[in-house]
Amino acid sequence: MTTIIRRNYSNPPVHGAYLVATILNNPILYEEWKTDVRAMYERIHSMRQLFYSKLKQLDISGTWEHIIQQTGMFAYTGLSSRQCQLLIQKHHVYIMSDGRINVCAITLNNVDELVEKFYDVITNGDNDTKL
Repeated sequence: MTTIIRRNYSNPPVHGAYLVATILNNPILYEEWKTDVRAMYERIHSMRQLFYSKLKQLDISGTWEHIIQQTGMFAYTGLSSRQCQLLIQKHHVYIMSDGRINVCAITLNNVDELVEKFYDVITNGDNDTKL
């Protein structure tokens, strides 16, 4: 079993490399890829901005500037592990125990509800005895 697994890890399939080479070596596909990456970046950036502005709009205690100062697909919210547990168990918002949330999962349709749930665990978290 170890030998079989070792072969797979030592010699990964080349399909991914062929795909990347095809895209990067074809000017039309390369431009389309760059456009798609830019669109993804802009969406993540706009959702991060929207999330931040909604948090500020509800006047949730704390500072939230770090949300818009960060980059990438994830944001560290600064929530405590207890607040994260409450988000998961009470509201079914799946967040890492260190407060990291997937910005890609934030949409125009769910951002208001997400911020309301943040508000609940931040303002009422210490009073919640369910944990």
